[in-house]
Amino acid sequence: MASKRPQGDKERTEKKKKKNCEETAELCSVVDDEQAKRAVREAWSQKTHYSHGDLELDCHPFPHCIIRNFLDSETFVENLQTELLGLNFNEKSNDLYKFKQSDDLKKRKEPHITGLRAALFGRFRSWLGEVLGVELEPTVDISCARYEYTDVLLCHDDELEGRRVAFILYLVPPWQISDGGTLDLYSIDSNFQPQSIVKSLIPSLNTLVLFEVSPVSFHQVSEVLTEDKCRLSLSGWFHGPSLERPPRHIEAPVSRSPHLPRDVSLVKHAHRRVESYLKQIFTPVCCGELRRWSHGGYTLLHDAEAAQAEYALDLVLPFSSAEWQSEFGGYTCYVANEEDEELLTVYPENNSLALVYRDKETLKFVKHVNHRSSSDSGNSSTCRALYDFSFVYYE
Repeated sequence: MASKRPQGDKERTEKKKKKNCEETAELCSVVDDEQAKRAVREAWSQKTHYSHGDLELDCHPFPHCIIRNFLDSETFVENLQTELLGLNFNEKSNDLYKFKQSDDLKKRKEPHITGLRAALFGRFRSWLGEVLGVELEPTVDISCARYEYTDVLLCHDDELEGRRVAFILYLVPPWQISDGGTLDLYSIDSNFQPQSIVKSLIPSLNTLVLFEVSPVSFHQVSEVLTEDKCRLSLSGWFHGPSLERPPRHIEAPVSRSPHLPRDVSLVKHAHRRVESYLKQIFTPVCCGELRRWSHGGYTLLHDAEAAQAEYALDLVLPFSSAEWQSEFGGYTCYVANEEDEELLTVYPENNSLALVYRDKETLKFVKHVNHRSSSDSGNSSTCRALYDFSFVYYE
């Protein structure tokens, strides 16, 4: 009869197995420097600049910290890249972004992912909490993102209940500003709304960027312009008490006219037909504009519109779009409120009138016009543009 293994031996075996499935992530020496930690804490609280070795704290336009050579071992970084590139990635696309993202990494078992996760949300979380003077929660919130040609994450502030500090660890090949994919930081206006890009951080291998999530932490990942490189990164949030924010600014509504305009000859006939149809249902008011779409143009789903949603009929008449392709963007997407799945996509066709009647739970946006719209033809670069008349009729 086989003898039963002693309990102590069993525990040691289990610990050994656990150890074997996790590679220790050694962090850069600046994290162990007590003097540097005190200096960073003071500079962060005073909103002043500080630099020490591979660490730099800058407070313009809002406090953000850059730690180069964050992981001490190049071999660890290479193996981490390999593990991440072997993950399954999901296409993410809505009014704000387009890129590929992994599932949450908090339960992944790969040794280097496990090791980094333990270091970030263990030792480094303690360091960061001491720097900020707050108690950060042990919540693990981390995923991997792949940005490739034309992928983008438009301007936003990251604010969501519980998020205190955002972080990004770059795992990229040699990168230049001409490749796009920069982390752009925005200044704000008197209403705490994003105003203009005042700083752009170029991704760099094994560099950690972090900033407090606040009412002014507006940033974006600019469109990736290189067709040959992958902007690979790990990102997430450290959770803790949220910073207080001022009342959200609500833009003034667009003025509406109680009658249909008749001073635009190109759409006069179309307006008459629409007016005749609408009068059978209700007496409409409307607002409208002539729009020009080119590289970088887009619209977003706005909170104010969602809160004040109403029944409406959208009229869009594109022109000068004979060479326009759907892969350029610039098409209109309709989605249900608080849902990402598209209900309807309307692609612009030259001289083709689109009418869409939507209810109170349906919102719309125009998809970001990407770099493909500026593709070259032979040796010359062509910047294509799409024009349309856009009117919205309300009951």
